Amino acid sequence: MIMLRVAQELIHRGQIIGAVILMEQGRFPIHHSPVALVFGEGSYLNPYALLENPDVVFKKAYPGGYHVEIISGQHGQYFQPQNIASLASVVTKHICAHQHQS
Repeated sequence: MIMLRVAQELIHRGQIIGAVILMEQGRFPIHHSPVALVFGEGSYLNPYALLENPDVVFKKAYPGGYHVEIISGQHGQYFQPQNIASLASVVTKHICAHQHQS
């Protein structure tokens, strides 16, 4: 939630936002620039395990576009040795994609 607030403030100040990567969101406030949503496959916050069609919620919350990434692990375990490569891969992919768009 902190990243989302920072991005919104930077946009308000006229800054161009690059990659906004949101991990393990449990709430989906409206945000108009594109976001990457990251959830753990075993997380209790994984909306694909909780909701019938989470994309309906995401389309409404992120009208600027969104991309969902499911990484290995459970909530609070993403920085464990067995999961860090999955997280690092997703972050690197989205940073590189933004750099190619700039």
